[in-house]
Amino acid sequence: MLTSKRCIFISLVILCFVCLIIFHLKMSVVIKSAGDEPTSIYVDVGANRGDTIRSFYAKKSVNDTNNRFVVLPRRYYKRKPSEWEVFAFEADPIHTEELKELEKQHNNLKIYTDTAVWTNSHGITIYPDRSSAAHGFWGTSISDTKKDVNESKSLHVRSVDLSEWLTEHVRPDDFLVLKMNIEGAEFEVLDKLLKDNTFCLIDGLFIFYHAKAAFQGKNELANKMPARVAKRSLQPDCKVKILYASYH
Repeated sequence: MLTSKRCIFISLVILCFVCLIIFHLKMSVVIKSAGDEPTSIYVDVGANRGDTIRSFYAKKSVNDTNNRFVVLPRRYYKRKPSEWEVFAFEADPIHTEELKELEKQHNNLKIYTDTAVWTNSHGITIYPDRSSAAHGFWGTSISDTKKDVNESKSLHVRSVDLSEWLTEHVRPDDFLVLKMNIEGAEFEVLDKLLKDNTFCLIDGLFIFYHAKAAFQGKNELANKMPARVAKRSLQPDCKVKILYASYH
């Protein structure tokens, strides 16, 4: 009798153990399949007053935009804009209030205000543009020699290491579109992306180069960067589509 009860007990223990294993296996499959689904991600680096974010959601160039060429191809909208993950970065605090209001309009939008994209997260000095109001003070830069900036009224703002941020937020199978218009900071940032190979996480790129405007053509890294980016974007293990490039 004792032996029989013992056998029943052991059988129940084994059954419970098997059930636990099956449960965890099912859960791991569910978690893995959900986590493995590719995500469509749009990142606006240098959001200014939010022109390109509004164009993204409208699926066309909005009125009075400073970036009328930054419009995603229709074929990229396999998912509705509301189904993407959307992020934006803007260093100049003059745009904070307007961007916060824009952020409230979209549940899938996260804007890092008062935050510069850079090569580390230690903060950085920027020189504000306060002379081009008609264009939304679009010229704020890390370069004190850039036209329109006020070198005597520098600001220290937070910074985010873009390469590190991409590693944390984007997987290789995600679909990433990135717009970068950061008035001279793009050269150091792109250099690190290329060295870290996080550049190749990008699928579609809108890029604004400011070698002349920010450095008067005297910065060797800036002068060589467009060719480096173009070369890497075409390599078989990378294949980044340059959707638009401008040179200032």
